[in-house]
Amino acid sequence: MNNLFKISLFILLLTLVANKGFSQTSLAYYNSSDSKIGLAHNFTPKLWGEARLSLTFKDLNTEFVLCYDALKLKDYNFYLGLGAQIRDESGLVIPIGVQVAPFEKFKNLSLQVELLPIFTDYDTMLQSSIGVRYTFGKK
Repeated sequence: MNNLFKISLFILLLTLVANKGFSQTSLAYYNSSDSKIGLAHNFTPKLWGEARLSLTFKDLNTEFVLCYDALKLKDYNFYLGLGAQIRDESGLVIPIGVQVAPFEKFKNLSLQVELLPIFTDYDTMLQSSIGVRYTFGKK
């Protein structure tokens, strides 16, 4: 799948999510060997989807994940998910992560740590990342 198609698909998803309003939308940055930006939308209080776009433009990687907040408390949540990676070696991804909102005055800003097992036809990889997430609107 060529890079122009992947960028177009990501922009289309961004537009569709933005049309729903920003009250349940968030923007994330994942710092790892394959750093990414992500645009997420909460469908329910515990179920959310996210489109992720690699910032390594030589090998443009796109991921689409659906996540479930398995444990959601006041200042943190633990989530599990399932999704697909679209690239030269497409495959299944299973995000497992924790988001923490440690700043009392900035509840819309959270820190996150994620493990991402990736299963392709040729290989199995484990990617880890740390990052930040900003949720638009009231939390």
